[in-house]
Amino acid sequence: MISKEERACKEKDAYNRGLNRKRYSQGFGHAQAGYSDERKKKAIADVLKRGKDKDILELGSTSWKQSIDFAAYPPKSLTCINISKKELKKGIKAAHKLKTGQYCSHTFQIMDAHHLEFPDDTFDIVFGTGILHHLDFETALREIFRVLKKDGEMVFLEPLGRNPVGKLVRRLTPDARTRDEKPLDKQHFRILERYFDMENSYYQLFYVPAGVLSKHIFSSPYNPLTKAADHLDMWLERSLKKTGICLYYRMVVIHGIPKRI
Repeated sequence: MISKEERACKEKDAYNRGLNRKRYSQGFGHAQAGYSDERKKKAIADVLKRGKDKDILELGSTSWKQSIDFAAYPPKSLTCINISKKELKKGIKAAHKLKTGQYCSHTFQIMDAHHLEFPDDTFDIVFGTGILHHLDFETALREIFRVLKKDGEMVFLEPLGRNPVGKLVRRLTPDARTRDEKPLDKQHFRILERYFDMENSYYQLFYVPAGVLSKHIFSSPYNPLTKAADHLDMWLERSLKKTGICLYYRMVVIHGIPKRI
C-alpha cells in the first residue's frame, strides 16, 4: 500500500515532467466540448458566484480561468495551491496576463493538498477540477472539511470510473495520467457523505459515444447528435438518479456543504 507521502511525490514528479494528454483528448472527440461542457462549467460557476467578496481556495492552479468571472463576481481572495512547480507556473503566468490582481488578492503556493497549511475555518469555498481522484481521497476531504467555514461550500469536477468509453480511452492512453489516480466510484461517494451534504450533477453517459461519432460527421461539437445525447443524459439523470446509473456517466460535479460533525 503506497503512503500518502509517496503518492504525493509521484504525482509531483509526473506533473513536473508533463503528461501527454493529446491522444487522450482526441479519443473523446466532441465529448470534450459542446453542450455538456457548457453545463459542467455553469454548475461550477453557479457555486463560485456565491464567492463574490469571499475567500476561495483552489486545489490546483488553472481552473479558475474557466470558472471565475473576475469582473462579475470577484472573490475577496483567491488562493491556488499545487504540488507541481510546473503547473503552478502556468497559473501564475495566466494570472499575470489577465491582471487578476486588480480584482482580488490572487496568490499561488506550492502545497500538498493532503496537508493544507491553513487554519481551520479559513475559506468560504474550496474548488478544483480533476484533482481529488489524484489524492488519498479521505485525507483530502478531511482537510477540505477542516479549512472550510461551517457555512462554506465545496465544488469539484471529477471523472467517474465506470463509463465504458472512458475506461477504454484510459486503457489506450496510459501516458495521459499518473499511475495512482483513481476515477471515482461508489466507495468515494460513501466517504463524501460522511463529511458533506451532497447535491451532485452528472454528465456524459450517451454524450461520450455520441461525441466520438460526431467528430467524424460534423465539424462542430454543437450538432444534432450531441444535442440529442445531452438531452437524453439529462432525462436519465432526473428519472433514474436513485438507481445507480449515474455511476456510469463520465463526469460528476460534486457540490457539498459541511456536515455538523
